[in-house]
Amino acid sequence: MSRTFAEWLTDSRAKTLVCVCVAAMFTPSVPFALWVPGALLVLLSLVPSAVPPLSGLLLAGAAIVGLTIEAVGPWPALLLATCLLVPQYLIGRLLARGASPNLSFQMAAVAALGMLVVIYVVLADPAGVWRPVREQLMPTLERVADMMDNAGSGHRLDDKQIVEESFARAWGLVAWLLLLNTMVSMLFGVYWARGKGYVPPGGASFSSLSAGRTLAYASLVTIAAALLFSASRLPGDALLVFCGVFMLQGLSILHSAMLAMGFSGVSLGLGYAAGFLVFLLAALVVPALSWSVQSLLVVSGFIDNWLPIRDGLKTLVGRRL
Repeated sequence: MSRTFAEWLTDSRAKTLVCVCVAAMFTPSVPFALWVPGALLVLLSLVPSAVPPLSGLLLAGAAIVGLTIEAVGPWPALLLATCLLVPQYLIGRLLARGASPNLSFQMAAVAALGMLVVIYVVLADPAGVWRPVREQLMPTLERVADMMDNAGSGHRLDDKQIVEESFARAWGLVAWLLLLNTMVSMLFGVYWARGKGYVPPGGASFSSLSAGRTLAYASLVTIAAALLFSASRLPGDALLVFCGVFMLQGLSILHSAMLAMGFSGVSLGLGYAAGFLVFLLAALVVPALSWSVQSLLVVSGFIDNWLPIRDGLKTLVGRRL
């Protein structure tokens, strides 16, 4: 009988330490791999291992800082390692104490919103932090616009407008991406830990992910605040995080429907990979279509806090099958 990944990873101290270190070393250079070290920390928190999760945190943090300190400086390197590892470590400890994935999801969302509040309270000019980055991106965006002209697209990007609109919500985007990275780490860590006997409270994890009505009501308050206090960017950034929260819940509804249709294992992974590629192509060719898909996921995730959408989809799929 073949061993699971969790059993293979934790059968020796040296193997565990090497895997954690290698995962952290590849994080800054491999696209879409930022979640891997955090997932390993969640795994170490949930299953018996010769390496305590705190040791894994320190080792992975040292690797990330060591690889990035020369490029960005000591404090940004330390901040990067903290953002990529500490939330996952805390989520792992929370799960190890008996918390459900849903509660961990809700706590991560609250933490992302809390980070935004702290940033806007502490920094006198939050948007000004991104000004140097914006100036560096302007030449690159200008070259992209020139390439589109040369390719005969007939469409010229409004450089200034795009940059201004993007950086106006930079902190909200950062908070959402950190939340997304934390949740991907948690979900994979829980999935791997199942291979060594861990069962999350409530059984399922991603297929039943829910933000809950409290966060849903809070999002409505945020919408009202964004309309009433349009001069402040904080409500708009917080609303971006809420959209990300409900998009994840919408994806969990889709995941639940795919499971009901019989997808699992490799077929489920291939389905997600194909869907992601199609979505990227649609975003490049037909931006309005990608926005429509995202909006549908957000609205579905929001409504699911009151109406059992995933149960209805399971019933519908069961009748068709």
